[in-house]
Amino acid sequence: MTPQELFELALSYYNGTDNIPQDYLKAYEQFLVAAEAGHVGAQSYLGRMLCMGEGVEQNYDEAVKWLKLAAEAGDADAQNRLGVRYQHGQGVEQNYNIAKEWFLCSATKGYSKAQVNLGLLYEEEEVGEQNYEEAVKWYRLAAEQGNTDAQYLLGCMYSDGKGVAQDYKQSMDWFLKLYESGDIDIANEIGYMYQMGHGVTQDYIEAYKWYLIAAENGYADAQRMIGSLYHQGLGVEKDHIKALEWYLKAADNDHSIAIYNVGCLYENAIGIEQNFQTAFQYFMRAANLGLAEAQYVVGLKYYRGEGVEMDLEEAKRWYTIAYENGNIGAATDLGYLEYGEYPEKAFEWSRRAAEQGNSYGQYNLARHYYWGMGVAKDYSEALKWYSKSAENNNPLAYNNIGVMY
Repeated sequence: MTPQELFELALSYYNGTDNIPQDYLKAYEQFLVAAEAGHVGAQSYLGRMLCMGEGVEQNYDEAVKWLKLAAEAGDADAQNRLGVRYQHGQGVEQNYNIAKEWFLCSATKGYSKAQVNLGLLYEEEEVGEQNYEEAVKWYRLAAEQGNTDAQYLLGCMYSDGKGVAQDYKQSMDWFLKLYESGDIDIANEIGYMYQMGHGVTQDYIEAYKWYLIAAENGYADAQRMIGSLYHQGLGVEKDHIKALEWYLKAADNDHSIAIYNVGCLYENAIGIEQNFQTAFQYFMRAANLGLAEAQYVVGLKYYRGEGVEMDLEEAKRWYTIAYENGNIGAATDLGYLEYGEYPEKAFEWSRRAAEQGNSYGQYNLARHYYWGMGVAKDYSEALKWYSKSAENNNPLAYNNIGVMY
């Protein structure tokens, strides 16, 4: 058999036909014979199968060998796959610049997957300076070919105003194209745009309809959003029991915000009997999934002994985790906890919170300077931070400014 005939037979085994059942191992064997005879398409498929572990054990080193041969011969799919290997350091040393070169070779041939990958490199600042305009250029080329990943990314760029003027209508148009092509989950984004009035007239009823499409398809964030609409009575009659039902559906899919919301319902006896222990369990579950707000609340519950035995060390630990994940208020609370025993630590936490704009952190920092706790007394610094806190509408700061004058 000629290399081309071997390649076609291998394709039949790879994809399966009416007469030939799918068999990756046989496909691999035929591709290998054709590849060794110099067939570029077979070399490309061999690289693909070795990357994916189809019919053979995954082997990036061997995959790269075959992908390089096909890529250097001009195969667009191989060029793209070789770029991915360099991007992630699989079978080769990680090198974003070489990845970009291979993506560019493939993308200029019109290969939409490479165009998306090239756009992502520019958007995520992996090839020098971030360049949203270049990202948009390549997303658009791929999107116009019907690449659904590119359509979603281009819609997001219009929504965020990255690389293009912010244009919610354009964003909605791309999301609707995705939905029309069969992407059910994008209904969640469309629902959000109706909820916020982005590119369309704000319409909570329409938002609910779109969220429901995605939610019934199992999309967790849409389930959480329906729970929120029932919780607030937006587009539907307020119903805390239904809110809880939808939050629980999203929670079953490990949606951290929904899990946190269930905890809030238990804590505040909304639609369900109040139970601080159960609330804490949900807060902890959300915290373990990385939700900073939940991590802060877990720290607060340990501090207050609500739903769990009081434990100041655990409170400090969870406040620290929450702060490291972006919750600025946690630094303020850490300042409170350390104030009596470790004033220098308390000062440092208050300083962090204050410099990031937290009004209570600013207030506490002013008190440190006023009383000389953990830092030398400095009335001018105290007045400065009381003033900043007051500007952020902290009534306690207004009182202290009055005392200083």
